[in-house]
Amino acid sequence: MKKKLKIIIPIVLVLFGGVYKTVLAKPAKLPKPKIAGTVYVMQKTAAGDALAGLLQFVAVDAPPLTTERISAIRSRPDAAKAVVLAIG
Repeated sequence: MKKKLKIIIPIVLVLFGGVYKTVLAKPAKLPKPKIAGTVYVMQKTAAGDALAGLLQFVAVDAPPLTTERISAIRSRPDAAKAVVLAIG
């Protein structure tokens, strides 16, 4: 009887764990987008605020680097690594 319990108990625990993982566990939360949104540029006038324009920002994953691109980046270590935009 003890030998059967030594075999049955781990099997039951594994089955309960599998049921929990597939049925009862909460689904994983999706990560929020890195950057997404719209910026409205308003202009103050005598008649009130007027829409001068808008900027839309969307995050897009870059394609993987090719070997040619990697060698080009390594050949110029002093090249610009970021772009800064200043408005106003």
